[in-house]
Amino acid sequence: MKSSLTDSQVKNALKTLQSKNLEQKISLIHQLGKLDTQKAIPVFLAALKDKNGTIRALAMGKLVFINNKRIIPEIRKYLTDPNPQVRQHAIYALQRLKDKTISNKLASLLTKDKDPVVRLNAVTALEQLGSRKELPALVKALNDKSFHVVVGAVKAIARIAPSEVAKHIIKLVNDKKRWSRIPDNQRDVILKFLQKDLKNKEVLKTLRRLIEDNLSQIDKRVPLEVAEAASLLAMAGDTASAVSYTHLTLPTN
Repeated sequence: MKSSLTDSQVKNALKTLQSKNLEQKISLIHQLGKLDTQKAIPVFLAALKDKNGTIRALAMGKLVFINNKRIIPEIRKYLTDPNPQVRQHAIYALQRLKDKTISNKLASLLTKDKDPVVRLNAVTALEQLGSRKELPALVKALNDKSFHVVVGAVKAIARIAPSEVAKHIIKLVNDKKRWSRIPDNQRDVILKFLQKDLKNKEVLKTLRRLIEDNLSQIDKRVPLEVAEAASLLAMAGDTASAVSYTHLTLPTN
């Protein structure tokens, strides 16, 4: 059980935040995070007003783990903080507090923020908090330079608009430039979302092409995307492609 803070300790902590001693303020925030965080809320909120971005980021990082919806209005103010770490933590805090009112702001951060972790946190939060209103932003995020954001966008679309995820995955796979930016160990993760659309002719066509494109390139290791594509085709009853996959995996003399 965490130790409880006294009113006197809270008052002294607030005074310490007025100090110009950066190390002292950093130590204070870390120490308060180990105590009764509910009583420390006023201190963390006060620290968010500090001119130093590191102090603001540390304070927001502590607020992430406070389950108190009363802090939501204050946290929302920092979604546009100049320090990217503050924005990252603010998104995560509001996601944990299930604040669905920020979905529109999350969509804006997803498509416009320069920090890739902010965009990743935004798309992760949208998977939980978003609705079809944010679908255009999620589709746009499929072009993001960060593959983490792209994978996150696929997951979010699969939850928000499951009937549309297949067509967007097909476009992504068929765009070789975009598909090549995604690591092999993430491509199979994306392909798994096609499992519910195995009656779709375009889905099957795309999966077959993935296998065919790799037939002449496979050496000793079968790419995960090929293994997943073959597995999905087997589920769909495509025996011809199953034979191709078997050929890929057989050892050569």
